[in-house]
Formats: sequence, structure tokens, C-alpha cells
Amino acid sequence: RWCAALRLKRGQIGNVRKSEDDEDGRTIGISFDHLGREYKLVNIYAPNEVKEREDFFERMAATCCTECIIVGDFNVWEADASRRRLKEVMKTNGLIDVWRENNPRGWRGRREKRLQDFIKNYLARKRLISVGEDGG
Repeated sequence: RWCAALRLKRGQIGNVRKSEDDEDGRTIGISFDHLGREYKLVNIYAPNEVKEREDFFERMAATCCTECIIVGDFNVWEADASRRRLKEVMKTNGLIDVWRENNPRGWRGRREKRLQDFIKNYLARKRLISVGEDGG
């Protein structure tokens, strides 16, 4: 069994409720309210096997909603065959890689590398949110 987890800071968001999880423990999600809008935050841990990962991304598409943020370990890299499927899911659902949008040249050093490892796979609807160099 795998484990995805979410950690929340008190007082930042309201009306938090569980909205997603799977029997394998690879997906966990919540819905919450912030500034009068409802959002969904989903944390994933994608499988290591390419075919399993492609199927996982297909199922992940069903979790996308109007205001959806997907974070986690997507287990993809530049030459990965499942990357194509992920890009299709992103395009179909209007998702963007927020970190890459703001850092088109990639990471520049050790500190940035650690940050990239955490948020490089942060996906969100383009109109939803933007992330600056400081992550906020």
C-alpha cells in the first residue's frame, strides 16, 4: 500500500472536507473554501511502471474540476513514455505545470533543485493561481 498525504495550516482555508482517495493510497484529496470560492486539492503518488502510470493519469483526469490543484510525485521525466499521456490529460483539462510556467529554464542550483523536486509537478488551472519564485 502506498501513501499520499496532505498537511494544512489552520486558519488559511475553511470548510475542509475529504473528497478523493483510492484504495491503493496513491491519491488523497480535499475540497475547501478560500476567499469565497471552492477548490479541490489532490495529492498523488503515481506508479513506477509506465503502463500503470498511464492508466493512473487517465483515472486522475476524472478528479479534475473547475478549481483543481494537483500536486505530488508524478514519476515522470523528459524521456518518459507516460509523459505524453500526462500532457494529454493536462491539455484536455486545461491544466498547466505552474512551476515550469514560472521557471522555463528549469532549476538553477541546489536550493532550487530541492524546491523543483517538490513543486515541479504542481498542476493547476491557468486562471486559478500563479506561483512566484518564493512559492507564493
